[in-house]
Amino acid sequence: MTIPYRGLIIGLTVLGALPAHAQTQAERLAQMMSKNYSMQSLQALMLGDSEAALEFALRAFPLDPTDQEAAALLDAMFALELASGSRVARIEAEGSGLYSVDPTGTRAFVGFYDPRPEVNSAYVPPSIYDPRDGALIKVLEPISASTWPERSPVFSPDGGLLAYPTMPVVSVQLFNAADGSFAGEMTPSDVSEYISPVPLGFSGDGRQYAYGYLDNSGGILVWNVADQTLVSHLKPNAAGNADWFPLGWDHEDGFAVQKLVRDPETGGRKSAGLERWHQDGKQELIAELDGVIDAASLRSFTFPDVPVVFMTDEVRLAAVDLESGEVRFTTEVSDPEIALVRNGTAFAIRPFDIESLDDFQVIDLHGNRLQPTGRDLIPLAQAAVSQNGMIAGVPKNATRHTYQGQDLPQGAALYDQVWAGISDEIKRSINQDRVMRP
Repeated sequence: MTIPYRGLIIGLTVLGALPAHAQTQAERLAQMMSKNYSMQSLQALMLGDSEAALEFALRAFPLDPTDQEAAALLDAMFALELASGSRVARIEAEGSGLYSVDPTGTRAFVGFYDPRPEVNSAYVPPSIYDPRDGALIKVLEPISASTWPERSPVFSPDGGLLAYPTMPVVSVQLFNAADGSFAGEMTPSDVSEYISPVPLGFSGDGRQYAYGYLDNSGGILVWNVADQTLVSHLKPNAAGNADWFPLGWDHEDGFAVQKLVRDPETGGRKSAGLERWHQDGKQELIAELDGVIDAASLRSFTFPDVPVVFMTDEVRLAAVDLESGEVRFTTEVSDPEIALVRNGTAFAIRPFDIESLDDFQVIDLHGNRLQPTGRDLIPLAQAAVSQNGMIAGVPKNATRHTYQGQDLPQGAALYDQVWAGISDEIKRSINQDRVMRP
């Protein structure tokens, strides 16, 4: 089964290993039922029915599972972690749009705006929702220009603000995430109001916001979020036959920037490199990219928490160290979304098309591939679904500051927490039709 869109997963492979002893018929039946309920949980999640996803995941365990049982039922734990932590909101609005979730998991942005009325009617109005139950918090105002279509508006690292970058007129509108109220607007004072944008989002500490652009060889605008003042306007120090493509914040409040040098005679690409720009004006070339990533890709991006930039040319993904310039690892993946997981020690990578969990990758900072868990995929299992079951919003490059399920307990403790939060009526229904302990 294929998912030709970002944001959801429905494939489940056999993750559990057979026990060392010969299985009894009762044990085989219990394992088969557990896998079946786990699959139904993921299918319910795909449709935006989080309640059903949780109920099916609970059915995949025997009543009051022990830590040992929870550890052995890998499929069931995978489904329970994902159903508990994913933010697949079922909303009233119909149409399509962008999606992003704040780091607390309690607020989400859904929507897209195009000032042309005949086009805008196809989009969900830009709004803030509670992603846990799909409740509308507020339709955002005064948005009057479209966001960058390849980048979702993003929340600040503490979840307090939503930043909505506009185009073609340059500005960044700020909204309070709690109630959707307007919190201010950041605008440049020394550039043309019409530029080709590359929104770079919040710094790691949330105090600054950056808006890159591609015109006139490239540049970066940096605002102080507290008072919305422009504090830096970074431009290339060098001149000549080159273009600079801002990629994202580095780990020291500077920026990773891709440099493409053109052949002066043919105008074609001559060489590619990776630079770091500091806000004090220092700019340094840290890596030659020939043979790694040659074309400019605005899907390349960084995480302020770690010194790595991910660069992709649609079929390859390279992780480049922002301190040494060395390539940490490369992998083949088509048009990926990437999230920081496991307390910043690994990355979850999801390709555009998904047929099974084998398509997901979890890789540590040194390039070692790890076994995926449901917890790893929480940041990548986010979307808005309309009441008729259609996808209403998917995240695009919105996984830097997003909910990772970091507050969820582990193992049997997670089961106990979810079980305690449902009604007695639903508990009776689950107990009538759940995996029985062999």
